[in-house]
Amino acid sequence: MVNGKWAYSLDASRESDTNVLAQYIDRSVAVRGMHSARLGLKYGTLADECIDIFAPSEEGRAPFVAFFHGGWWKANNRIPRAFLAAEYLKRGFGFASIGYPLAPEHSISTIFESARNAISWLHRNASRFGLNPSRIVLAGNSAGGHLATMIGAEDSLAAAGLPASSVVGIVALSGIYDLGLLAETFVEEWLPLDQEIIRSCSPIHHLPAQSTPLLLAVGDAEPNGFKEQMLSYACAVKKAGRSVISEETAGHSHFSIIGELSRPRARPFEFSVARLTGEES
Repeated sequence: MVNGKWAYSLDASRESDTNVLAQYIDRSVAVRGMHSARLGLKYGTLADECIDIFAPSEEGRAPFVAFFHGGWWKANNRIPRAFLAAEYLKRGFGFASIGYPLAPEHSISTIFESARNAISWLHRNASRFGLNPSRIVLAGNSAGGHLATMIGAEDSLAAAGLPASSVVGIVALSGIYDLGLLAETFVEEWLPLDQEIIRSCSPIHHLPAQSTPLLLAVGDAEPNGFKEQMLSYACAVKKAGRSVISEETAGHSHFSIIGELSRPRARPFEFSVARLTGEES
């Protein structure tokens, strides 16, 4: 088992990652400037409870990706991830970039409940914005991968009043699936973890429905903690008889792998497209 101070240590100051993150911001500005973008839609009362929706047409019913950003549950926001929408729009699909409240002001339980409320809101209101509430791919990176897989759990969807069939796939990049593996790491500086929280808010203890396939990916240049998270969760999902693909993606860091969700021919993008269209991935 990987543990210790450096198991999850990230450095976004490397020139290659700095350039990648800057490109994400520039590309997102262009996408957010589209006339069809619906920005800052409130799904709750907290400041960060907002969604940006990108749909090919408000008159249609486009299957869509609902994306949660990363940032260790304490940083970042939905805005610099709008660039991911561009390739889906070209294929006739929609995209929702979701914001949520952050630690340390809010607990992991509150963050999860807020994120789940966002999906409930999207499911209820999708048709108002040209989206199909019956064909949703949940996606996220890092902390967002945690939220996507937690929300996509069978018991979580039931608690939210959503039919399991409405989530046609889950894509998690560099996700956190077992909060227990973060105990006694630097993460507890802003996100206190006890056994109750670990049990109630870890995807490894709340698996998706039998009908919901997953794609898990991690970059080969990422810290080993993220690789262990993926392998242990994939093993649990397979053991339960669920469908899961897991892969270590060559040439990618914790930050560059985000772009694979919108790159044609990349496994995360093509998996999402296949699930949105109803094809086998």
